[in-house]
Amino acid sequence: MRDANKKALAVIVQDQKTDSFTDPASASGTDALGLVIAHYCSWDSSIIDVFMAALEDANFHAFYELIEATRDLEPDQIRALAQNLPAALDAVGAPVPTLI
Repeated sequence: MRDANKKALAVIVQDQKTDSFTDPASASGTDALGLVIAHYCSWDSSIIDVFMAALEDANFHAFYELIEATRDLEPDQIRALAQNLPAALDAVGAPVPTLI
């Protein structure tokens, strides 16, 4: 990313913090950037495309493949997968997070 673009994005993120959070100083840049992306994508499924492009660009290929494999599932199907996730993680020796 060119320095000028990075600086412009930093300004946009800072403006989003100021506009969206009651205490902008305590808001993370990541949270503000998420809001910027959600607004830019008009809260539709193009958010997934942006997320996948970022994963691919950063060489997070396994995460990209996981999202690609599940992106067309219905919410109930995703919830069913999430219910089985702790057992799958435990089976490969990965830490098991507390799910919502």
